[in-house]
Amino acid sequence: MILMTLQYIPDADNPNQIVRTLTDALAPGSYLAISDVARDLEADANVVESADRLNKRLGPARQTIRSPQQIAGFFSGMEMVEPGLVQLPQWRPDLGYTGPVGGISLSAYCGIGCKP
Repeated sequence: MILMTLQYIPDADNPNQIVRTLTDALAPGSYLAISDVARDLEADANVVESADRLNKRLGPARQTIRSPQQIAGFFSGMEMVEPGLVQLPQWRPDLGYTGPVGGISLSAYCGIGCKP
C-alpha cells in the first residue's frame, strides 16, 4: 500500500521508478493500493490553496500535486481492479455516500492494481 505518500516525492526523484521497483518485487497475483491527492478540475482551487499552505510549513520539502492521469501511470503494467482509479468516495459507491464531502469535491484518488 502506498497511501497518500507519493505526493511527497518530487518528480525529480522519479516516483514512477520507485513504484516500479516495488512492483517488480511483487509476486504475480499481488495487489498494489495507491491513494494520493490529485489536481481535479472540480476542486483545483481547494487543492492549490491547501498545497500552498502545506508547502509553506514543509520548508525545503514540497508537496507535488499530480493529475489523475499521472497517478494512474503508477499502475503501469498492472490490471486495475474495478472501479479503477476514482475519487475516494467513489471506490465502493454501493456502501454509501458518493457526493462531495461537506460541499467540497474531494481531489484525492485511489485505485488497486493486480500484478499479472
